Amino acid sequence: MEAGEKVSIFREKFFGRQDLYGRKWRAQRQDGSVSSGYAPVCENLWKDFCHLKTKSGTRCDQCEYKKWSAVSNASVWKHIQSDEEQIFYVLQTDGTIKFAAIDFDAKPGKDDKAYTWPEIRRTSDVLTEWGIPHHLARSTTFGWHIYFFFKDFYPAHRFRSFILELYEHAGLMEHLRMNTKPIPEYFPKQSYVSNDGVGNGIKPPMIEGQFRIGRNCFITNDNTPIGEGLPNEEQVLAQWQYLKDAELFTTALF
Repeated sequence: MEAGEKVSIFREKFFGRQDLYGRKWRAQRQDGSVSSGYAPVCENLWKDFCHLKTKSGTRCDQCEYKKWSAVSNASVWKHIQSDEEQIFYVLQTDGTIKFAAIDFDAKPGKDDKAYTWPEIRRTSDVLTEWGIPHHLARSTTFGWHIYFFFKDFYPAHRFRSFILELYEHAGLMEHLRMNTKPIPEYFPKQSYVSNDGVGNGIKPPMIEGQFRIGRNCFITNDNTPIGEGLPNEEQVLAQWQYLKDAELFTTALF
């Protein structure tokens, strides 16, 4: 499969805002530790008038000079090839979405707050029982995602209502009631964004370098990476074929 086809498949399925995307940043603190996060890519970053360079204290989202970089074939290819750690913003400016996700966190050292594979599988079983197409994936580090792809633009507020109903049926709301762990994050986190807002972004699968270690990839319902056991190039192709054939949701959730 050629690079152009991979980029096309990715952009079709993970169709977020097209006018911007995010990139990971890292900064060294005075004590030598490193902080990191994600921010929209700006074409004016570190120019002489950039507030980060002048250290004026003005945040990027409030900057009068901000000029977000649009998603392009070249930028997506950097994500796929592990050249940049990128996130994509799910929520469109009109309050609709073309894809959505649930993020089941499982950070080391926080075992009491982590989600387990049986809980992910139980959530998937409820979705299957309801006849809702969904796709399981491992995150880049620890944990899992569940992705939903929509044929048409879908109202974000309706998806968010659906998620809470799903959590109730999957037994996840019990954690909230018992204050044992936070409910899984879901994207989009907002129903609408302000004119100058961007909402929250998520790092989707398909970073090919991560496939070799079983991360950032789609999996079966027994937590096995798609294509596991195949030679490397065939495993990569199996992941892309899975995403290409991924079923779209075509009817209303509510």
